[in-house]
Amino acid sequence: MGRSGRRLVAASQAVAVILWELDAAALVASLRALPRHLDDAVELAVIRSAGAVAITARRDHPYTNRTGNLEAATYADTTTGAFTSDTLHCAVIGGMPYASYVEGRGYAFLEPALVQNQARVDQEFFEAVERAVTRSDLR
Repeated sequence: MGRSGRRLVAASQAVAVILWELDAAALVASLRALPRHLDDAVELAVIRSAGAVAITARRDHPYTNRTGNLEAATYADTTTGAFTSDTLHCAVIGGMPYASYVEGRGYAFLEPALVQNQARVDQEFFEAVERAVTRSDLR
């Protein structure tokens, strides 16, 4: 996007000139590409994060598993929306009719799974933003 150079000028003293030239067209193209790359990268991060939360919710739940149905029906739903329009989301669902009863009776399994994975969720997001910046040639 830019270049630096030095130039010596013939005068009574030596002078080093630092010169930066901005390739505005390349910068503008990179900035225009950034939202698309952010949407793609952050969506993938959300999918990975929701999957990790679902796995933890199935594996580390506090309720007594009698039928295996709730465990088997806990999953990360598909993503909807876009990060750059502030509408991206992906739910982790306990897909049995009694799941909210289990959650409400002191056997919460979704929220604790999210809390347990919070560091991973944060890391996925930061890595996604870095990938988007790199793919946009802004790095």
